[in-house]
Amino acid sequence: MVGKCEVQPRTAEEMQQVPPGESWNCAVKIEKCRWLERSGCVGMCVGLCKRPMQRMFGEVLGMPLSMEPNMEDLSCTMVFGKDPEPWEQDDLQQQPCFRSCATARMTGACPKLS
Repeated sequence: MVGKCEVQPRTAEEMQQVPPGESWNCAVKIEKCRWLERSGCVGMCVGLCKRPMQRMFGEVLGMPLSMEPNMEDLSCTMVFGKDPEPWEQDDLQQQPCFRSCATARMTGACPKLS
């Protein structure tokens, strides 16, 4: 479901867990998320993928995971070992709908993000 991926490093500037001067291969960039591309829905991405995956990895598996979808190029980066932003502080909370979404609003955040 996720498409072509590549492993990416993270440094101390990007993650506090990484010691200064080191880089860890702890991120996976999905070049084009098939789920996001095919659903065409910001709310479905957040509600059925991002938040549940972060919760499952953190609470069930004990591994923090931050999923960072890019709504412009439909990529997504999964950063293992990084705590996700609290939903109240997540920039995606204000993400507008895609134009192709059946419930798209012309202004404001996607109604499915509430």
